[in-house]
Amino acid sequence: GEKDRAVPTTGSDDMVNSNPLGFTLNGYKGYKLKEDDKIDKLLWEEKIGPQYFFENYVSKRKPCIIDKFIDAEDWQQNRFDVRTLTDLAGDETVQVERRYDSSESFGQQRTKGRQVDLTLKLFINELCSGNENLYMTTQEYDGEYRMYGTPCRQLLEAGKIEAKPTLVGNLILQSCNMWLGRSKHGSSSGLHHDYHDNMYILIQGQKKFRLFSPDQAQYLATNGTIDRVYFNGRVSYMGSETLADGRPTTMDDISADNESVQNDDVVIGKGFDYVSSDEEEENIDWNDAKRDDFDCELNGEIDDDCSNKCGEEGSDEVAHTGEDFQPIDSFSRINLEKVSLNEFPLFVNTKHIEVDVESGQMLYLPCGWFHEVRSYSSSITLETKTVEKKLDKSFQDAHMALNYWFHPPDNLNDWTQPYNSTFWQDNVKKQTEGKYST
Repeated sequence: GEKDRAVPTTGSDDMVNSNPLGFTLNGYKGYKLKEDDKIDKLLWEEKIGPQYFFENYVSKRKPCIIDKFIDAEDWQQNRFDVRTLTDLAGDETVQVERRYDSSESFGQQRTKGRQVDLTLKLFINELCSGNENLYMTTQEYDGEYRMYGTPCRQLLEAGKIEAKPTLVGNLILQSCNMWLGRSKHGSSSGLHHDYHDNMYILIQGQKKFRLFSPDQAQYLATNGTIDRVYFNGRVSYMGSETLADGRPTTMDDISADNESVQNDDVVIGKGFDYVSSDEEEENIDWNDAKRDDFDCELNGEIDDDCSNKCGEEGSDEVAHTGEDFQPIDSFSRINLEKVSLNEFPLFVNTKHIEVDVESGQMLYLPCGWFHEVRSYSSSITLETKTVEKKLDKSFQDAHMALNYWFHPPDNLNDWTQPYNSTFWQDNVKKQTEGKYST
């Protein structure tokens, strides 16, 4: 049937297997965007359960918004307010991305020259003073894998956030991250896709998403050469291939059960997340792991004096150089604000939808869905009866979100056992040593 066919590129069907972009196979079988499509919006008050959510959205690879998922006012005043964040993690160092001016996007050029080490307290002070050229996203710790970076770990230990939303059932957590910045007119992430299923909770501000379903990957001019798109939307790139759940594609990692389920989708090659794929699963080198989305490698150490250079516009101390920039596979070369059809003629085949996410809502976005995010600050009036609340009032102009990434499920028929392998479950247990209940 139509839903089982790969979407052809312009021209003959042979171009699905060989086209100028190096695209080889789009086997995506999940939800595909239609003309004038709209995203489902669910009410959290309806007490949606893990089984319902999995069977209607996760298994169908269908995005949705869950309204009133959190009490935004409570989270702003009692969980993610300035005092709580600084009391719990104010002296902790966080990695902050800086842009040279407001015309640039965040995310694509996270190099040592654009990376700043600041204490969380100092970073918040910068935001409150009006700095719009800093953005805190995912964190790295000299290659060490941490499921919860600062300040998520401290918030979790203080009982301010869950280890993971109960709604996701048995999906396995990859990481939990905080996204914090400031932008009056909107800052862009650039068009890209994630490698993991995303539960994105907006605490403060506004976000506008432009979404493209994974069946359109061959039209979106990624930096990397696509090896294939799996049935669940997981995108695998040449030179860094994975299986549908993100496992490295070595012979030892492919079980007989997995081959029988998806033998047409298996590729033998080097695992995406690992420099070496010849090791047994228990010896995977997590220190060489690539990270998702904005969490690309920090090549080299951050300059010692970066904490005094916060990247304000017009700063004479900032050198506008390419430095260690390496294009990220999962990012598109297309600028959605001014698409050049001469340069990207296949873009005419695409269709997308725009989704506005408001504070208190959660967006579920399956892996492989391309998206560009524009983040906006919004002023929300709170009572400011004490001197201590003055900083909070300035902090209201920040945009803030919490996200949970989950390894993409490759068994879409059973919500109780969404993976065909215990690979990620075993490795999470090994890395966390049972510290967090996920």
